[in-house]
Amino acid sequence: MNDAPWEEKVAKHVRVLQIIVGALVAGCVFFLVIVLVTGGTAPGNVGNECPLIISYVALALLVAAIAARGIVPVVVVRVGRRNIAQGTFSSTQASARDESQQSPSPERDAAMLLTLFQAKTIVGAALIEGVTFFMLIAYMIERYAPVLAAAVVLILVIAAHTPTRSGVIHWVEDQLRLVDEERSLGR
Repeated sequence: MNDAPWEEKVAKHVRVLQIIVGALVAGCVFFLVIVLVTGGTAPGNVGNECPLIISYVALALLVAAIAARGIVPVVVVRVGRRNIAQGTFSSTQASARDESQQSPSPERDAAMLLTLFQAKTIVGAALIEGVTFFMLIAYMIERYAPVLAAAVVLILVIAAHTPTRSGVIHWVEDQLRLVDEERSLGR
């Protein structure tokens, strides 16, 4: 199989993203352990006399985070891809690597798309991480089990952001095709 020259760089990008996503997951898991080890009820919540306001807010934020997770990374990719097609993509990392190549080429486009993939993955995972921490705090305060269950599921969702080399290559190839289409349509 003849790999494109840019495919050799994928492993480095994948490894960096695996470390970042792993760190996001580890942070949530460590905080989950702290929450579970502290046990008991919070001082102001004896006998469940206090309404579960924080838990309900956490569940509402969960809905907002899921919506944002479905929209924000897609917009990041769409805008980035359009900028690549128009030659206006700005990334210190991508431009530093490709200063010698001023005209569009699959190699240059792929390098920029790898940077774009990193951005979309980090944004997507971070959106979920934020609400996960809030849900763990809500559980720590109010001890409402559905919030804890949702937080555990969200940790698994963050872990699902872990990229694979073949997945990234496939994504970049699809995006290269879309960049070419956008250039040919003059968008």
